[in-house]
Amino acid sequence: MSLGRSVAASLTLILAACASAAPAGTHPQTSTPPPPAPTRISATIREFPLPAGRAPTGITVGPDSNLWFTEESGSRIGRLTLSGDLREIALPIAGAPGVGIIAGPDGNLWFTDRNADQIGRITPAGQITEYPTAENSSPLDITVAPDRTLWFSESNSDRLGRIGLDGHLLNEVMLPTGTAPAGLTFGADGNLWVCASSTNRILRVSASGQITPYPLKVEAAHPFRITRAPDGNLWFVEFLGNHIGRVTPSGVLSEFPAPVPGPVGITAAADGSLWFTEEKGDAIGRITGSGSITEYVLPPGVSPEGIVIGPDGSPWFSEFKASRIGRLAVP
Repeated sequence: MSLGRSVAASLTLILAACASAAPAGTHPQTSTPPPPAPTRISATIREFPLPAGRAPTGITVGPDSNLWFTEESGSRIGRLTLSGDLREIALPIAGAPGVGIIAGPDGNLWFTDRNADQIGRITPAGQITEYPTAENSSPLDITVAPDRTLWFSESNSDRLGRIGLDGHLLNEVMLPTGTAPAGLTFGADGNLWVCASSTNRILRVSASGQITPYPLKVEAAHPFRITRAPDGNLWFVEFLGNHIGRVTPSGVLSEFPAPVPGPVGITAAADGSLWFTEEKGDAIGRITGSGSITEYVLPPGVSPEGIVIGPDGSPWFSEFKASRIGRLAVP
């Protein structure tokens, strides 16, 4: 079972209760313009196989311009060159790397290890150091702050964690009970934006720790991953709501229906468009700032999960069920 699907399954039974019990919060103006009909195209892809059963999830570009990814079932971090040379590095503590892997400001890569309650650092040469987080915190996603620290979501303890580049844990931010934080990223405004997956909100967290919630219009949407676009807006995927969402720094929300179920990963391109994976529907989607969607249909049964724009300008993605890394050729 994929990470997005397993997290969603564990939360489905409490979504309605959490939504009704959570504070009313901020109710911003919500804008949902009628989107144009999506365009569907058969994808042209190149695939790079991994050993069977690796179940890759998160993926990013490293400081060495290679693709780095987490292997949920393999307890490994993988590195793939653009030409297809693969290297896998086993974790020192057996765990299940989460969706979070990111290039840090220190020239290393940082990742979450949710089953082992660790934050990991791996050098481009492959040396791994892991730092323990709070017990049963289940760190999921990770991002870099403007002050060069790293923030991560503690999906099982309703907290946001912080860690310095020296590996020391810093003060945490407590979230409302039942939040189950998932994806997170910093906006151009210096605030942290968080997917509150079980309370159906996007949270804005200021540098002082003030939390402003923005409820979603789509019910039980399970917002999962979030990224910042070049224009400063924040875009996110609604895994159970089957929508792609956008929130401006001032809190204006828009939600656009996805063509097929299960949007789970999202990344921004330099041209201002957003690329996302549709795990349940085996497709890669591209959405423009106006909400126009083009969908690239993949072979059945691959379950695309993480996605990133590679140094070659192409979307690269992890295939959870097929245990492959894919590259999409964009016409």
